[in-house]
Order: sequence, then C-alpha cells, then structure tokens
Amino acid sequence: MTSGPLRTEALIVGAGPGGCAAALSLARQNVPAILVDKATFPRDKTCGDALSGKVMRALDRLAPGVGQGLRTDTRQLPSWGVTFTAPGGRSLRVPFSRETGMGAAPGAIMPRLQFDALLVDEVRKAPGITLREGITLSTFERTPSGWLAMSADNGTRIEARLIIAADGANSRFAKHVAGLPMEPRHHCAGVRAYFHGVQGLDPLGFIELIFLRELLPGYLWI
Repeated sequence: MTSGPLRTEALIVGAGPGGCAAALSLARQNVPAILVDKATFPRDKTCGDALSGKVMRALDRLAPGVGQGLRTDTRQLPSWGVTFTAPGGRSLRVPFSRETGMGAAPGAIMPRLQFDALLVDEVRKAPGITLREGITLSTFERTPSGWLAMSADNGTRIEARLIIAADGANSRFAKHVAGLPMEPRHHCAGVRAYFHGVQGLDPLGFIELIFLRELLPGYLWI
C-alpha cells in the first residue's frame, strides 16, 4: 500500500550551504520545512574550500554559535585575506579586516566534507526542520496548493506550498521546471586536489587566486 505524501510549508532541495542557510532562516521564522538531499552526510564536494569574512558573518546571523563554532574548530585554517595575481605577474593583496593579524581571523579555509557536515548538524537541531537524506527528487508537479515532488527511487512524495531549489548547477528543478538547462558553450568545471608538504604559503593564510592568460576567465587557487 502506498502511503500518502509528506506535507510541509517549504521544500528545500539540496542540503549544501545554500539549502542549509535557507532551512536555518526558515527555522528562525518558525516556518516548517523539509530539507532533502540525494547524498548522505558527511559527503565531499569539489570546491575551493575558502570562507571569506562575509561568510563568517553570515553564519553568525543564521544561528547562534555557528560562526564561532567554526572559528574554534581545529580542522579549519584561519585566513586574513586574498591575493589576486594578474597574468602579467603583478599582485594585489586584499585583507578581510583592517586589523590583519590581530585577534581571530575573519575568514577560514575548511574542506566542504567538514563544512557542509557542520551546517547539516545545525539543521538537525533546528526546530520545525526535517532532514531527509539519500533521496533524489526527480519529478515536480504543480498542484492547486503549491507543488508535489516525487522520487522515482523509493516512492517518496512531498507536498509543499513553496520549493526552494538549492541543488546547484545540475538542478533538476531548474532544468525541467524553470527551463534553465546547462549551456555547454558557457559552462566551466572545477578541478580540486590536495597536496601535502607545500612550502612558501602566506603566513596569514591569504587565499591566492592566480589568473593565467591561457585559462581566462578561469584561474588557479591555492
């Protein structure tokens, strides 16, 4: 026998930083929501892993203690700014704070495997938010009261007044409902690797963005 659909005010598709931020914001407003992700956390994600000072301030606004918890996490590397290097070799250092090197660093570097898991743990504690992992929502239908989202894998059905599509560049909702398919001529991909024993890094953890003529508009990140 098929069970009835889950019902909620808002359905958030994708539990990355955007989806978790939406869930925590709704929790602050006492709006019930279901957050769905195809993966089971912790899970890795290709990324530059950098968190600017603006990101840290946003975390402080999302939920009490999130930003401070990240700052004191021994897995993160403190960062005081970013260095841009042009194709001609000239560099521009942009600090995140005027008090560079004093007190706690305004930015941080943390692998997405750990950062996303930290945010998901905050969502688990948020009142009114239900997290469903390992579910791929493949079909979205309009209903008189909002939306019906369905999974072809396990038969999960969710009814919601609002859908927040936070499932990234390969969003099924964006492609099939919003009519925003990926454009191959305007598409870039990221490649990430971790190296050990690298020497000569900035002592204040400045993120290094290096622009090479043959890669423009792409860049290298260290």
